[in-house]
Amino acid sequence: MIAEPDEWRARDVEFAAARQACNDAVRAWREAGEYHPVGGAPSHRDLCSEVKLARTRRNVLGREAMPSDPDALISAMTAGDAKSIEDGLKWLETDPFSWNSGYLKQRVMTRLGQVVLSQEQQDRLRALLVTLTTRGPRMEFREACRLATRVDSDELRRRLMKLSTSTDARSAAAASRMLQACESKGKHSGTG
Repeated sequence: MIAEPDEWRARDVEFAAARQACNDAVRAWREAGEYHPVGGAPSHRDLCSEVKLARTRRNVLGREAMPSDPDALISAMTAGDAKSIEDGLKWLETDPFSWNSGYLKQRVMTRLGQVVLSQEQQDRLRALLVTLTTRGPRMEFREACRLATRVDSDELRRRLMKLSTSTDARSAAAASRMLQACESKGKHSGTG
């Protein structure tokens, strides 16, 4: 497993705890017989209030992990704005895992695959893509495989090949899948 910055682990733990608190609050309200009629007051107001507070906390943490204006970032990246391209790459490197972050990661990865990147940015993307294979299942993985074909290199393939023999079955499978995408350049079904 590739070492991750401590702040990633701390942030992911904090978000996971907020998500679990939200799930627990909803479960407790449901078990108490939750009911919220249209236009009426919810049953078990104290439990309903706990659900609202837990959802707010989860959503605040999620928003804090996102760029301040995601749509503007994507638009500027599409237009080839160098600062926005760098900002999108930096945001991916922080790899936030929060409510709806996967959707934005897909969009940022798509744009990064469509713009001119410096050699240094390509190197950073390669390192990021290798790390992503070790972080568990994620909805943006298909787009990560497509992006890997855009920044493909012998070194990237060597690193993926090494990870594909990892004792961690999920990391090995993800690395194999990304390697297959690079080898086929995404032309075969199921490689991205």
